[in-house]
Amino acid sequence: MTPGACKSDLFRDDISWFVKMFQTFMMNVFARTTEVGGRALVHAVSPDLGVDAHGKFLMNGKVAK
Repeated sequence: MTPGACKSDLFRDDISWFVKMFQTFMMNVFARTTEVGGRALVHAVSPDLGVDAHGKFLMNGKVAK
């Protein structure tokens, strides 16, 4: 399973203003909310997946190749 990049306070270190602006822009464009990332984690342990999902790659709530 992969929750992907999630917006959070994980990157709260003291960094330069330019890096902070770039990081904020990239997180706003590409990252999911922590709620959506958490759903991916919960879906990965769901008993509804069945045996066909065992050992497979889960992305966006679906079994991927």
